[in-house]
Amino acid sequence: SLKSIGSERSFYRANIGASWTLGLLGDGFARASATGSTRRQDGEFVDNLMTSSLKLASPAIANVLRVVGRGQLGIRLREGGTNRFTIGGGGALRGYLISEFSGQKLALTNLEVRSMPLRVLFARVGGLVFWDMGHSADRLGELRMKHGVGFGLRSLIPQLQPIVFRLDWAFALQGASAGFPGRISAGVAQVF
Repeated sequence: SLKSIGSERSFYRANIGASWTLGLLGDGFARASATGSTRRQDGEFVDNLMTSSLKLASPAIANVLRVVGRGQLGIRLREGGTNRFTIGGGGALRGYLISEFSGQKLALTNLEVRSMPLRVLFARVGGLVFWDMGHSADRLGELRMKHGVGFGLRSLIPQLQPIVFRLDWAFALQGASAGFPGRISAGVAQVF
């Protein structure tokens, strides 16, 4: 962005990312990724973002289920704007309020035991149980991992579209959100 072409400020943005996927026995896999970005403005590097993630999926076990785990770390440094990590609800800490936790640092893990998709008429359906753990805060020392558990359903109609629908019922294990009745969330673009 340059003032000479109408921008309010001149700055340059740089992004870099890499990922690597390794097939495991059968149809399992491991995927590691890392990204980084920065903005050079007024002689300084600001709005620095670094993330890393690891996802592991076991091969199908007896063609009945598979275990999937993921971990994610994120750090924002010298953030000049209002950008923050937020977690809670949806696919991250599903038993908590949407965006219940926010900050410049993020740690998140999920462990799921998923059934293999079953054919029901022309659709595919599956179930899972999960454990979520994570938190977001402004300093690494302020991260206090929150836990949640639950179960869910996945469905897909392959003849109509390739998008998997998600329905989860999750229970926070700590804080004001803890206990019954938990939270129900739905989404699209999930995987079996």
